[in-house]
Amino acid sequence: MTKLFDDILIIGQTEASKNKYNPLEINLGGFMCEIVDEVSNAIKNSQKLILIDPEELKNVTIFIDEKLGRNIFINLLSNAVKFSSEDNYTIISVTDFGIGIPRAELSDICKPFARGKNVDLIQGSGLGLSVVKDAIDLIEGKIIVHRNIGNGTFFIVKIPKKPNTYYV
Repeated sequence: MTKLFDDILIIGQTEASKNKYNPLEINLGGFMCEIVDEVSNAIKNSQKLILIDPEELKNVTIFIDEKLGRNIFINLLSNAVKFSSEDNYTIISVTDFGIGIPRAELSDICKPFARGKNVDLIQGSGLGLSVVKDAIDLIEGKIIVHRNIGNGTFFIVKIPKKPNTYYV
């Protein structure tokens, strides 16, 4: 209930242009570890939240208002927990910020030796995503690909769960 009131207060202050923005340097690794712990405790560890490469993040400093930063990341993580939970799958997402996949080639990217016309001189055999797709099919998983030309590709892999079994 407190979180709801805080959110309403922030929205009201933003609309009234009363939010104060007091940015300071914050260690991203420590900041995100605290937020992940807070959200994990709030959901009573019903789902496992993993911060990827926290040691590397400890080498990164961001310049942000701490209160606003907390609101940003807590809300994003809370929404992720609420809206992306699937009891039968472990969900892994991978985002790259490369050249992207042309729409016309999207249906063929998981076929053997498929290479995009936009790869120019970038080396590769065209087998990587074919191997990924075959492995995912073998374990009865799912792969979803979102593309954005010039801004990379977003892959979602759904790996079936069995009780007390985790795929890595």
